This record gives sequence, structure tokens and C-alpha cells, in this order.
Amino acid sequence: VLQALSQVEGRTLVFVQKKRTATWLKKQLRAGGPADGGPDEQFEPVLAEDIHGDRSQSQREAALR
Repeated sequence: VLQALSQVEGRTLVFVQKKRTATWLKKQLRAGGPADGGPDEQFEPVLAEDIHGDRSQSQREAALR
């Protein structure tokens, strides 16, 4: 995912199969890698939002702005 994100400018949508995976990925991107990961697993944090059915339509629209 990081390699793909680094190859484009602007916003990118990443599709996953489950809501919990979307939330997990958002947290990993925002944190700059896993909290218990080594230095080789850390990266510059990425601004990310999760968009899924548990969020209201207005929340999903706000995430896209």
C-alpha cells in the first residue's frame, strides 16, 4: 500500500473487504506503522480516513473532502 501511495500525487482510495480492515489500515497509516514494529516497519504517517457502512452518509462525505 505504501509503495502505491508514494507513486501518486493527491488522494487515493484503497478498497478492502471488511470494515475492521479499513479501520485497522487507517490506524496503521496514521500511526506511521505498527506500534510494536521495528524501525524498518516505521514510515512517515499518512493522513487517512475509513469509509464504511457503520459511518453516517455525512461522515463518509466529509471523509472524501
